[in-house]
Amino acid sequence: MSKKPSVVKLPRLPADVSSCGSRNSGTNDKTALAVRRLRSRLLSLRQHPIYGPKIDTSTSALLKWLKVSGNDVFAADGKIRRSLELKEKMKVESLVNHTIKVPQILRSGYPGGVCGEDREGSPVYYELCGLVELKDILQSAGKDAFFRFKFFQHELLLEFLKELSQQKGETVDSMLVVVDLQFCQKEDLCTANLTILSELLHLLIDHYPTMIKEIVCINVPELPELLTAQNLFKRDVYNMISVTGRKYTRRLKKKIAITQWPIYLGGKKHCDGTRPYVSLDIEYSVKVPQLILQQDAPNEKLIYTVGPGIRKVEEYHVAAAGSILTWDFDLISSPVNFAIYANSLGQNNRLVHSAGLTLDTDMRSGSLDCKMAGRYLFVVDNKVTTESPVQVSYRVTVVPPDSYVTRLAPMLPLVRQIKQKAPSICRRRDHVTNAFSTPNVDWLNSI
Repeated sequence: MSKKPSVVKLPRLPADVSSCGSRNSGTNDKTALAVRRLRSRLLSLRQHPIYGPKIDTSTSALLKWLKVSGNDVFAADGKIRRSLELKEKMKVESLVNHTIKVPQILRSGYPGGVCGEDREGSPVYYELCGLVELKDILQSAGKDAFFRFKFFQHELLLEFLKELSQQKGETVDSMLVVVDLQFCQKEDLCTANLTILSELLHLLIDHYPTMIKEIVCINVPELPELLTAQNLFKRDVYNMISVTGRKYTRRLKKKIAITQWPIYLGGKKHCDGTRPYVSLDIEYSVKVPQLILQQDAPNEKLIYTVGPGIRKVEEYHVAAAGSILTWDFDLISSPVNFAIYANSLGQNNRLVHSAGLTLDTDMRSGSLDCKMAGRYLFVVDNKVTTESPVQVSYRVTVVPPDSYVTRLAPMLPLVRQIKQKAPSICRRRDHVTNAFSTPNVDWLNSI
């Protein structure tokens, strides 16, 4: 009896064989099947009272989640559910519906937006990081508010892409991001700031799949700290980023026609600015937003213009316990909140407080006995008037105790050197909110 012939597996056909069309058809069938399976798994979620109205089960939306999940239906389902939970936790929809207001510092002090399109027809979003004081934003609004604001921006961008798709009659679901680092300095690109920005970027890419197709960084300063920045990003995210220095013109022209460049980069593209938080305000972006105008020097009165909803924080270093910190306001254009904190902001550290301070109140001038050495935070809060800036002028002095002056007397030559160097050493630049400015050194002149 003859043996049955053994089964021989046929080799895979090369790509140029005519049957490859059927293979593509099979791939499309698998993708369509994955979309149907994913949509069926989300049927129960559509009935949820909170998540149901927010979930997008259109084919284009589900294809994005499947693409970033390796066509794994279960993984895509998990990503969608986690994204809905995170956005609900961050209350992103409340910002979109204007139930919660965007913090003033982010609403008026965070430049950037959409202007023009690239050579493939995708809109271009400009992130003007060089005009942003990230440290001051985090201190004034907080990390959660900053992340929530960026999610809020991306929700508006989703609506913008849908409208753009309807206008063009074709699907436009991704955008090119240009990150302009002009004016950035070493302290702006420290490891702490880069870590926060990388965390934010990973979140946006995870929860808005395929929305960012590429990130082009221009005007990147030559800093050694940036050489280790790649360790902060996942490989797939890092591969999306291209970096160039001051000579970015040739590379940017390959991606964006110069007629689509914004005016501030030397292009010809205007922006109507009718879409808040998304459109790029060209005139605004040319200048560094000076929400706080500072004209201070040691031994002179401090004159500030504090923007609406902005909290101005000034740091003073008290060298010895028993020092006397005095203040005297001679100009307050409209009521403000005033407070002094020891070491850090917080109710437990508040030593002096006056709500609705004016020139007619007793707290316009006073003194504080500093029980301990360290830093003291002098706060002028313009949250009383949320529609207009307030002008304030005041003088703050810190007088150390006599015992400290006597002990310091043998070092008078050194003190004179400190007096000469203090203004240049302590002064910091002003951009968005100027959360901390020149420490006071008036006590040196009393020696």
